[in-house]
Amino acid sequence: MWWSVLFSALLLSVFTDGTGGSSVRDNKGTEFILTFTENLQRQQHQPELFITTQSVSGATVTITLPSTGWTTVVQATAGQVTEVALDRVAVECRGSQKSDKAIHITSDVEIVGYGVVAERASS
Repeated sequence: MWWSVLFSALLLSVFTDGTGGSSVRDNKGTEFILTFTENLQRQQHQPELFITTQSVSGATVTITLPSTGWTTVVQATAGQVTEVALDRVAVECRGSQKSDKAIHITSDVEIVGYGVVAERASS
């Protein structure tokens, strides 16, 4: 009996974010840190970011690569995908050592961002 009550409470907490259903988990936000793990397949395809927003006013998105200090600002338009090409050497983590090879993304409104390397047989 107690196990079924405990299990039900756990499921309710997981599926409602522990707030009784008042919020929904999603992949939107105003700040992200992404990494690209080592990919053994290298056919010169560069990593890319794909950014979109639902904000009618659009989004001002700042992308920074801490490893090089490179920064760019792009405008994301509601309902459209903005593509940003990245330098593979500056963002790909290689081996198992510590690294500052990450992508820091900030925005003035909620966005969705995906990082992709489109190699033929990715590892």
